[in-house]
Amino acid sequence: MNAVLPFFAGISLTLLGLWLLRYAANLRRDCLSSLTWPSVQGAVEHSELACFERRRNNDLEMLDLFLRYRYSVNHTPYTGKNYTLYDSRRPRPEAEKILAALAPGQTVKVYFNPNNPQIAVILPGPRPDHKAHEQTMAWIVLVAGVITTVATFDRAQSILQSLFP
Repeated sequence: MNAVLPFFAGISLTLLGLWLLRYAANLRRDCLSSLTWPSVQGAVEHSELACFERRRNNDLEMLDLFLRYRYSVNHTPYTGKNYTLYDSRRPRPEAEKILAALAPGQTVKVYFNPNNPQIAVILPGPRPDHKAHEQTMAWIVLVAGVITTVATFDRAQSILQSLFP
């Protein structure tokens, strides 16, 4: 029975990889479409940095940017929290530069989804460095799942046939 577990783990990884690929494709599509979103003026209510990751080898400190800003679309008020659609982690020097430009009370240009104005960002578009971390991770998980499933299929099939003749 233990030989069946790797087979089902492979199937699970394959399904997870497919889901991650879909997520990554949707994120990329949304990031690209945000380049065409209309914009309004908004006001920053709160901004702060929090340590996300500190690497000892090269002293690189990644910080998370936490924001809250208000904006209105067609006289309907909204509160936004997203700097971008992907993630808000940045190296310390870049994060501090962004934070300085987003001080509370500061006026900002807010780009909003015309189909759902509750979805808004201050920086539209995909990652400037064009790295697709989500897609890379999805492919790794998918390939690992397929390899595990294929490698354990014969053994799992014989065990399942002996259990359910």
